[in-house]
Amino acid sequence: MNLTRRRLCAALALTGLPAAARAEPATLTLGLFPNLPAHKLIELYRPLADYLEQQLNCKVNLFSAKDFRAFYRATRKNQFDILVTAPHLAWLAMVESDYRPLATFTSPVTGVVIARRDADVRTAVDCRGRTVAMVDPLSIVSQLGLNYFKTLGLTPNVDYRLAIYNNHANAALAVMIEKADCAVVGNLPFQQMAGEVQSQLRVVAETAAVPSQFVMTNARLPPALCERVRSALLAFSRTPSGSVFIKTFHVGTIVAAEPSALEPIELYALITKAMLNRTNE
Repeated sequence: MNLTRRRLCAALALTGLPAAARAEPATLTLGLFPNLPAHKLIELYRPLADYLEQQLNCKVNLFSAKDFRAFYRATRKNQFDILVTAPHLAWLAMVESDYRPLATFTSPVTGVVIARRDADVRTAVDCRGRTVAMVDPLSIVSQLGLNYFKTLGLTPNVDYRLAIYNNHANAALAVMIEKADCAVVGNLPFQQMAGEVQSQLRVVAETAAVPSQFVMTNARLPPALCERVRSALLAFSRTPSGSVFIKTFHVGTIVAAEPSALEPIELYALITKAMLNRTNE
């Protein structure tokens, strides 16, 4: 039993209340992984928040962070009640902060290598000697992209120039306005971009796949409430607003998730943790 859980159990013992009997909060915070600009995240997730408000009979506020590191720190400090996050950060949230995975999306995450349609970049090998835009190396998509280029014998800032942007939309925009020749962005964020953006770009390669984003709940929430959140999530795709959400978000259906679903992502999570530790030195 970790320290956080011991303290929680001690507090419950002092109050004489079992975990299931704890008062449910009047407001829940839903933390969103910042893989897209904040306004786009709000637009995408507001229907889900509205639905959860109806099902849980409480206010649901949407929050994100300016970048991946800030989001990790907020998660580490338990600032979110419900969390939608990338798989490697979900593993860290579970191990470090006792978040519980409730659900995940069926469409896997990959990185897609994109270039302008009028450019002479036809394959990923054509990125040699060019500028490649990516998001923060903490992103699972960037890690997939770097590994993919490595298999092609391409080393960052040796065989190609690496340019870092704060989200996938800006990395794609850099290609459109010719600040970069290519970019590696997430397959899901790319599908969520406006049609006019996609029409100017083409996918020239795709990385290996990993599990999709996870929805998690904070350990401080009553277990009964967590199960209500899970039940609501699993039913969401069968509602009119949920059907639109799934179609717009391109994430597949929502299915139940257990801690074992995060086991395949452990290596990427440990790589991410090592990078976070280096930045804090």
